[in-house]
Amino acid sequence: MTASKRLLEGIGFFFDVQMAALIVLTVAVLGPITFGITPYALVSSSMSPTYPKGTLLYVDTKVKVDQLQEGDVIAFLANKGQAVVTHRLIGKEEDTGNWITKGDANEQPDPTSVSPEAVIGRAAFGVPYLGALLRNQDCLAVYVLAPILFLDAFLLLIRRLGQGNPSIRRKEDQ
Repeated sequence: MTASKRLLEGIGFFFDVQMAALIVLTVAVLGPITFGITPYALVSSSMSPTYPKGTLLYVDTKVKVDQLQEGDVIAFLANKGQAVVTHRLIGKEEDTGNWITKGDANEQPDPTSVSPEAVIGRAAFGVPYLGALLRNQDCLAVYVLAPILFLDAFLLLIRRLGQGNPSIRRKEDQ
């Protein structure tokens, strides 16, 4: 096997690995949405160590409020719908039916209770660090996606040129 043939096969393998990684990332982020699970990037450390800052938390939005129980981690709208907060249910107000929440890393419960209407859903699972990567679109686009796409285009060009070069073709093809 010639050196140029090995190079082309190595480039092809690298290209295939990159494409597989891109597909896995796309499925990991967008796939759960089809099942009513919405990803949220955690921007604080209030749920550490269970869900550290930067975790991409997948929230089951189809769960019914009456299925929630103490100990569940929920995502809810706070500050009059201006923010999404993820905290653990630690109790329920008997008179209002609102939930009392608290971040795992916080010493005190949240100052305001959560109405059933404000509940978005229950945490299903989280992927550490992925939320930080996806939340910072400048970082994602400039430092991750752009170089990968540029490299892929370059590798594809090399593969195409190699396929047109008769000195690189396999003997069976000639």
